[in-house]
This record gives sequence, C-alpha cells and structure tokens, in this order.
Amino acid sequence: MVDRLARAARLVTTDDDGVQLAHEALVTCRPRLSEWIEEDRERLRHHRRLTEAAHAWQEDGGDHGALCRGTALTHAEKLFPDGDLLTATEQAFLAAALGARPSDAASRSRVLSRPGDVT
Repeated sequence: MVDRLARAARLVTTDDDGVQLAHEALVTCRPRLSEWIEEDRERLRHHRRLTEAAHAWQEDGGDHGALCRGTALTHAEKLFPDGDLLTATEQAFLAAALGARPSDAASRSRVLSRPGDVT
C-alpha cells in the first residue's frame, strides 16, 4: 500500500529510514489516516527511543551496560516481536538486550538472596 501511495498519488515518500508524509495536510484532510497515525503513535515513540538507545549502544562498542532493560525492554519486545520494522543495528541491540535478560535476572536473584542484604 505504501508503494502504491508513493508512486501513484505522491502522498508519501519512502527511503531506507521509513515513510514520510508528503504534506501535513494529509493528516487533517484524511480522518482515517489520522486515526492510523494516532493508533501507531505509541509504537513510534518507543521506536524512536529504541533507535537512540541502539545507536548509543553501538557507539559504546556494544557495551552490556548500555542495553535496555525493564519496561523499555518489555515494550520493545511486545511492539517489535519480529524485528522486521527495525534496522540491523536495532535488531542486534534488541537481540543483545533480550539475550542479557536471563543473566540480569540471575544477578538480581543472587544479590537479593545474600544474607543481610535485605533490610
């Protein structure tokens, strides 16, 4: 559908980074398009955060400490289950974060199970 809109109607432009609306008026003139964008707004916000985190992780040389965790990782896992909407860097970042999850949980468990650590 995106290809059809880009070629025939010139309503959107596409590149390696995604799809851009040709004009902001499309949102106000097309109620259904506006609904789609609103429905996808949360996913887009999380994607933007994931992109920024993935680039920071890559710049840090793939440092384990730069991986996303907690709710950010849970959201990314739910919103991008197949990874098909992600760049190669984002896919690698998400895979590394998901792979680190078991070791992070084990580390937390060891810390909490130490006698005298819990007050």
